[in-house]
Amino acid sequence: AGFSLDPHARVGSLSVAGRQRAALVNALCRGARLLILDEPAALLSPNETRDLWRAVDRLAATGVTLLFITHRLPEAIAQARRIVVLRRGRIVLRADSDSVSPDDL
Repeated sequence: AGFSLDPHARVGSLSVAGRQRAALVNALCRGARLLILDEPAALLSPNETRDLWRAVDRLAATGVTLLFITHRLPEAIAQARRIVVLRRGRIVLRADSDSVSPDDL
């Protein structure tokens, strides 16, 4: 995925970003082709968030499918290719991310 991770570190000693990296590496080593990330940047610093999105872009370029659950609308538009909005368990909008704004969402 293009990020650094100490293979000898205990997961409990890692930062939130480090734990995310370890979880991504674990899933990828097991052959995952679909990753579901729930609010992946919620607890990250701006630099860690930027690193996460770079890694996600590299993974997507290799054919890994990534599904993000987020309330950060500008982030969703910037990162996603497709946007699906759910309200009370029902799909209320499906759109290409380049055709919507935060106000639309």
